[in-house]
Amino acid sequence: MTSTDRGADTVEEGPDRLFVIAGPRTGPTREFGLLDLVTSREVPGPDEQDEAARILRLCVTPQSVVEISAGLSLPVALIKIVLSRLTDRDQITVNAPHHASDAGSDSSDSGRNNRQLLERVLRGLRNTA
Repeated sequence: MTSTDRGADTVEEGPDRLFVIAGPRTGPTREFGLLDLVTSREVPGPDEQDEAARILRLCVTPQSVVEISAGLSLPVALIKIVLSRLTDRDQITVNAPHHASDAGSDSSDSGRNNRQLLERVLRGLRNTA
């Protein structure tokens, strides 16, 4: 890698680039959990910011916030800022993940089922070793 190549990488991936992505915002305007599922409501327009367009294309199928962060190789905090902007423009929907306890099941049954599942996983792992 030449010094000019290195310089191009640092301009594109450095703190200045992160500031450009975030714009004037210092934090998200909404709360997002790492496992919240994001789905695009529309395709990106021609004047859409690069990262926002990438998120809209990636989220044609539901993706968690952490998956988006990993897929774009950007910090979660920055992804949450872009997601806030997209939510404000009604370009995405965000849904919290569903848990077994949310379905109205008794918490003791839920705990018992989780333990049984973990025991089966452990048994399967031991069988593969």
